[in-house]
Amino acid sequence: MKRLSKRSRLGLIALVSGILVMAGLFVNIALSKAAGASLFTTHLGFNMSENSGWQHSIAASDGQWVANYVSVTTEPGTDPVSNVTVKIDLPTTPAPTGVSNATASGQGVSSITDRVNYDFRGIPCKLTYEPGSTRVRIDRNRDGVAEFDGPWADGIASGGINVGDIGIGGTGGAVQISTKNRVECTSTASPSPTPTPTPTPTPTPTPSPTPSPTPSPTPTPNASPSPTPVGGINITNTNTNNNSNTNNNNINITGTTTASVPLKQTPATGPSVLGLASVFGTGPIGVALSRYGKGRVFGKKDEDLMETARGLISDRLGKRENA
Repeated sequence: MKRLSKRSRLGLIALVSGILVMAGLFVNIALSKAAGASLFTTHLGFNMSENSGWQHSIAASDGQWVANYVSVTTEPGTDPVSNVTVKIDLPTTPAPTGVSNATASGQGVSSITDRVNYDFRGIPCKLTYEPGSTRVRIDRNRDGVAEFDGPWADGIASGGINVGDIGIGGTGGAVQISTKNRVECTSTASPSPTPTPTPTPTPTPTPSPTPSPTPSPTPTPNASPSPTPVGGINITNTNTNNNSNTNNNNINITGTTTASVPLKQTPATGPSVLGLASVFGTGPIGVALSRYGKGRVFGKKDEDLMETARGLISDRLGKRENA
């Protein structure tokens, strides 16, 4: 018993070594199986309007654009994780600060969450997902070659998106997701109002009363001096005819008023005194007046007017020849 052959000893050593190797393999498999049910996630924010860089804390203002980034990975040497789902819960209730949560979950593993804190600078704001902005890159076995890289259907900000299995082949896997969101605030901070200066009212000038024109007194017309009557004019006219009849005619003109007498005015009953003077001359006018009345040559007389006129004219011509 004490003396074993050399061959037997070698066989025993080989048996024990084999058992140890097999036991180590089982231990490694068990340990690997226990560590393979893990997911890792990272969630970051980026203020695109201010080029803030990827951070876990972001300050943003109304109207600005921010991007969210999520990465989900598995470690090499672990079992793949099936039906990996990623969801982002945005701060949709307006508040001065907000939190965006990114959650990754898969079949047979616990879900894991990371967050980004948002500071809206004292103004109640929220983040609104921009439709069509989701982009996904999937490297299922971490070999550097993406099985998918491009736009993805909307849903990450509501029910989440399913990116399939990752970590195939025991080498691990990685998924990268980005979205775009707009900052919307319910109100903006109002600066202290600057008091508006009250303008000094411009006094309204009092209009000067328009003086009422004083009516000029109506001048009292000065009566033109009454023409001074020419009185006391006695005209004595003595006519002698061939029958030795002497007629003395005295004409008294009293109170004669100077007036303008038209030369061509002829009364309806005969020529005027001035007309008689031009016909008979100043000498025989007294005879004509004594016979036919004042200013009248033709009246209803019994004597023959034509005969008398011829006598007067003959007498007038005789006197001129004697002279």
